[in-house]
Amino acid sequence: MVDINLSKKYGILLSGGLDSAVLLYTLISAHPTIDIQPFTIPNRTGAALYVNPIIDHFNNKFNLSIPHTIFAGNPELYHAYQSRSEIGRAHV
Repeated sequence: MVDINLSKKYGILLSGGLDSAVLLYTLISAHPTIDIQPFTIPNRTGAALYVNPIIDHFNNKFNLSIPHTIFAGNPELYHAYQSRSEIGRAHV
């Protein structure tokens, strides 16, 4: 079990794939009032195009208002370095 402080805002990295969608579903099912800001690293596969529709689906299903994703990271870098390229930049 993960301790969640509902007075904080949490960033979640969503890829547009099943694994991150299940992670988001699990998180909001357990803590429907959690304040979430999704982030996505766009890549060449186009999976990031599915992130906002996934968020919209959960917003409708659970009557939430999770904001659309913030695209972050440099998709031109090797995948292990993409998220690191965003460290230190403030988005929220």
